[in-house]
Amino acid sequence: MPVRITMSTVIAYTDLCNHTKLSELLNRFTPTKEIPCAYFFDDRDSPVRLNGQLPDGINPKPFPGNVTVCIVEPPINKYASAKIRKAKIYRNGKIHFAGGLHPVDAEIILRSIADTIQAKVRLVEIIMVNGVGHCGMPCDLGDLSKKVKWESMYNPDLHSALRVRIPNEGGKKMTTVLIQPTGAIQVMGADSVETVKNCYNDVIDVVSNNDYVNEGSD
Repeated sequence: MPVRITMSTVIAYTDLCNHTKLSELLNRFTPTKEIPCAYFFDDRDSPVRLNGQLPDGINPKPFPGNVTVCIVEPPINKYASAKIRKAKIYRNGKIHFAGGLHPVDAEIILRSIADTIQAKVRLVEIIMVNGVGHCGMPCDLGDLSKKVKWESMYNPDLHSALRVRIPNEGGKKMTTVLIQPTGAIQVMGADSVETVKNCYNDVIDVVSNNDYVNEGSD
């Protein structure tokens, strides 16, 4: 079973100068069908300052220091509702997106947002990627925890999963992987989609060993 990307955090760096006023960012914004509004608050007690039309069901909450934009994702079929996602634009020109999308799709959104504020994207950086998968079999985590080559932690009294930390190829960053007794695998905090896949495949190679499979009791 292949790993599925469930969430990513991606930042776009634009050509806007540092310390651009939030009011200027809001004035630069041009609403579109897919990105219908942008808003910000001067402080937590001030009224919302809005450019465009809020999607149905959206009630802005005051988080001063950035401009929030709403992205409307069309329904996947006639029975589904449109999905509303949000991204944030900061005074230094960074556009930040965190949500349940593949980084490639997140980058498309970030570039579309940059277009709405008349900015050019200079660089896109993937901050974090999560993924999930399944090894196809239940696992004996007590035995597995004693034999994995990575840093690990397993305390079934506190958490049902075995937690392992796998270094990336450069060894400078660690990716956390949770292995459940059911065989479900969660990869969290990876620095790229490739790292998610590599960590997932490494874990699959280990738990596929029959020594670690929980066949159940007779």
